[in-house]
Amino acid sequence: MIIVAREARKYNQAKLADELNISQAKLSRIESEFLDIDEELLSKIAKKLDFPLSFFYEPSIPIDTELKLHRKRATLKKQDVSCVGAYTHIFDINISKLLNSVEVDTNIPPNFTFVIF
Repeated sequence: MIIVAREARKYNQAKLADELNISQAKLSRIESEFLDIDEELLSKIAKKLDFPLSFFYEPSIPIDTELKLHRKRATLKKQDVSCVGAYTHIFDINISKLLNSVEVDTNIPPNFTFVIF
């Protein structure tokens, strides 16, 4: 979830690592889950990226965030595409939480008629 938070705030690894006073390689290993992160560093990341600490404990569901965009004579920076993808991931997590928190009555009343246009 560190990657999602970082991309949502338009930080690259080098910039975030520099502001946290750690090496970019260390941040990369943490994001790749090759290196465990201590609570203190995670708190610094949460504060720097302005996300609640609990956000980083959310289960991460991999989704395809590659955006297929086409506009004649217009380009979108890779950082902006990553940012949109990160927010899409965050919205997906929040919508899933909302949907899982409610019960939906799936019984259709006997006199209900579907209308197809």
